[in-house]
Amino acid sequence: MKLFLVFLFCLQPLIAAADGFKLPRPTSHIVDSANIISASQEQSINSLLKPLKAENKAEIVIVTLNSLQNIPIEMAAIELADLWKLGTAEDDNGIIILLAKKERRVRIEVGQGLEGFITDAFSKQVIDLKFLPYFKRGQYGAGLVAGTDTITKKINNEPLNFSKPALNNNSSIINLILFLYFLFLFITIVKSFRSKNKNGSGLNQHPGSDYGFRHPNSGGGGFSRGGGSFGGGGGFSGGGASGGW
Repeated sequence: MKLFLVFLFCLQPLIAAADGFKLPRPTSHIVDSANIISASQEQSINSLLKPLKAENKAEIVIVTLNSLQNIPIEMAAIELADLWKLGTAEDDNGIIILLAKKERRVRIEVGQGLEGFITDAFSKQVIDLKFLPYFKRGQYGAGLVAGTDTITKKINNEPLNFSKPALNNNSSIINLILFLYFLFLFITIVKSFRSKNKNGSGLNQHPGSDYGFRHPNSGGGGFSRGGGSFGGGGGFSGGGASGGW
């Protein structure tokens, strides 16, 4: 019990920081606040994601930030997921791909309705075999195109162009289970604290924040062009995977 209280006490600064992590609701599939996706890459990504949304298969938004300001990427992703509620309330078919340039971290956050299909293991494959080889060379846009293409193929039941990696040893599996357990506990605690302060009035904008977000009217980066309504009440429960380079 004492260890749990110490753990909870240590979480307080992170919980407070995550509660202030808010971005306006997206109006397109790309929120390129770090300005790392070229126009041609943006066009490629949109050509993959718009049909999924139009056919109600999935609603996917890619978010790039200059920095998370010491917030764990898992907390940032689930905060955005709870605020934006991508996907529909009936299908819970939203996905957030979050990239933090300074921290060199990436996260795929998967809606509840897609967790049985876009599994944690598959998300990790996409990160390790599609995102990271490009990210390590500073080719962020190309990596996002490659990973998005693979996720799209999976949702459309099309053949994939990578094989399943070999299983790790038992020690690594145990470490993974322990990590997932504490991550689940961590997210549960964050949600319980945040729920006390929610007002249900949508998203607050923080123009003076240091997350690297640029408002659409500020010029450069920010939300990509192309209107539309995003977020239909989809639910998230922490499914997905993270990685770094």
